[in-house]
Amino acid sequence: MRALDTSPAAHALQLQLYRQMGPERRAEIAAELSEAIRDACRAGVRLRNPDFSDAEVAREVLRIFYGRDTSRR
Repeated sequence: MRALDTSPAAHALQLQLYRQMGPERRAEIAAELSEAIRDACRAGVRLRNPDFSDAEVAREVLRIFYGRDTSRR
């Protein structure tokens, strides 16, 4: 799926480069992107709730990603 802010030519090149990588490198990139998303989410929670403790931030991030039931456990 092509991002809306990416041209078709850039998307095609990106796919070509991903296909040339080995599975280990693609997994590394996926893990890095996942961590970047979690970091951005934590930063957003802190901006919206500056009085939250670290535990409250972690719980809110869990709620955002996995839903209210999971965050309560």
